[in-house]
Amino acid sequence: MKKTMLCVLLAVSVLLSAFAANREFAIQGNSGVSLDKAIDIALAHAGASDSDVTITKTQSDFDDGIPVWEIDFIANGQIYEYEILATNGGIHQYSGKLTNMYFNGGFGQTKKINKENAKSIALEHAGLTNLPVRIVKAKIDNDDGIKIWEVDFIANNAKYEYDILASDGSVLEYSVEEIRTATGIVFNN
Repeated sequence: MKKTMLCVLLAVSVLLSAFAANREFAIQGNSGVSLDKAIDIALAHAGASDSDVTITKTQSDFDDGIPVWEIDFIANGQIYEYEILATNGGIHQYSGKLTNMYFNGGFGQTKKINKENAKSIALEHAGLTNLPVRIVKAKIDNDDGIKIWEVDFIANNAKYEYDILASDGSVLEYSVEEIRTATGIVFNN
């Protein structure tokens, strides 16, 4: 009985190890997009060069069954998180936020940026000033005594979320996520 149980546990362990290895191999071997290529795509999109970047995470993963490369790095005073499609190198989603060393917000600040300014700043940062967008949310929030505009909008088949410092209009954090339709993924910037 003990030998049988030990054999079963050993077999399950071997199968789980093989599955994990095949999962990694499936992304690397069959994708056509290597980890190095995915890093190059993320860095180019962020406007960062190899010499100015500290990579903090690289791993293969699946997002809703879609194989992706997860790449996190620090560059230009921001922390970036990217998911690059392992199948074709498209950008699945990305986000960026200011690192603490570049943020000089304070308590009790007065609101200087209004709602329209905040929306304009977000659209300009996203490069969407001349495209139709649908604003989903534009509201002021108080985050630990710091006034922040939260601006969310939809454009180019993607959802954009921005946090903008109300005192000076600095983009503190942003994210972009594709919107999937019944016909598949439509965002691939």
